[in-house]
Amino acid sequence: MTSNSTPIINADGIVVGLQGILTDISDRKKAEQEILENHRLIQQIADSSPNVLYLYDLQEQRNTYTNREILTTLGYSAIAIQEMGAAWLPSVMHPDDFQATLEHFERLKLADDHEIFSHEYRLRHANGQWRYFYSRDLVFSRDAQGQARRIIGTVQDVTDRKLAEAELQQKNLELEALVKLREEALTLREDMSNMIVHDLRNPLSAILLSAEIIQKYGDRPNQQALMAKKAEQILTSCKRLKNMIDSLLLMAKLESGKILLNPVSTDLYELGNSILNDFELSAQSQKIELKAELPDPGNSIFIDGIILRRVIENLISNALKFSPSNSQVWLQIEYLPENHLRVKVLDNGPGVSPDQAEDIFKKFEIGTVKANVSQIGLGLAFCKMAVEAQGGTLAIAPNQPQGSIFTVEI
Repeated sequence: MTSNSTPIINADGIVVGLQGILTDISDRKKAEQEILENHRLIQQIADSSPNVLYLYDLQEQRNTYTNREILTTLGYSAIAIQEMGAAWLPSVMHPDDFQATLEHFERLKLADDHEIFSHEYRLRHANGQWRYFYSRDLVFSRDAQGQARRIIGTVQDVTDRKLAEAELQQKNLELEALVKLREEALTLREDMSNMIVHDLRNPLSAILLSAEIIQKYGDRPNQQALMAKKAEQILTSCKRLKNMIDSLLLMAKLESGKILLNPVSTDLYELGNSILNDFELSAQSQKIELKAELPDPGNSIFIDGIILRRVIENLISNALKFSPSNSQVWLQIEYLPENHLRVKVLDNGPGVSPDQAEDIFKKFEIGTVKANVSQIGLGLAFCKMAVEAQGGTLAIAPNQPQGSIFTVEI
């Protein structure tokens, strides 16, 4: 209760008493107490929220209130944030998100009182880590002109969700890539099957044709030279067929890691000479001269002779395919110290460009397309796998003035 007193003055001007009015302000005091209690209750509710709650002044561009959860979520105290004022938000927000946040605030200035806007951005935790946040904001108060003054917002840390989404997106991309690779592999397998069947059919056709000629004319005495030639063609085609099948089987074993190397004492002169003899007729038919630089006979090296033979055969076969008529293909073999060896196959073909130098050793890759020449793209891939399985290297270099030099070192 309060009083409002007025003095009573007599005729001589002397105060002889007071006249007062008592006012009961109990209701007002009660209302003020209730407001204070409600404020405390709101403060407790805000501080117990699992999300960050804040008030932001759009005109001063600073937080005027932040609940305690900001310390747990971002590592900054509410007091520190208020002390930093307008400098706090630019100091912790990711530079790539700051402009979008300013545009978000501009939209809020034009919003209705009950219109909620959401926004995602990154803030730097006190420990230096970037975290993702999702906020929902609405206008909390306006100035005398009705302009939005302060907004109230809730903030939720969504870093785990964003990282999970990114991981899921990455897995989806990887899955799409795997599906694409599978489709390409199926297409490639179909194409390869057709090419392999075609290449196997060629020597088989030669064998069948030669056998039919022998069957038809074999009993004629004056056809002995023809019979011998056809028998030689059958032998050559069978060797070619066997070599293709053996290479495919060896490659499958190399890829699966199930191949067991069998090093034996191998005379490199005998090996090289035997290979040259096998290719002599093929080279003559193409008008290509096979030349060699072989080591002296009588020496040997411990190596898997069967696999080494397949490698050299593939390199010579490849050289013959791409060498023009009236050119030379060289086979050079030499012993190196410590049970090592070097093999070189030189040709005068079109050569290989630098950007193709690595790709030609990949499966099914074809360096130079040549008309009417069988090109599966397995020969050089097999050579590289077979050489590396024995701890060696296979490299290519340009020949002068034209062609390629394939070098094997094991």
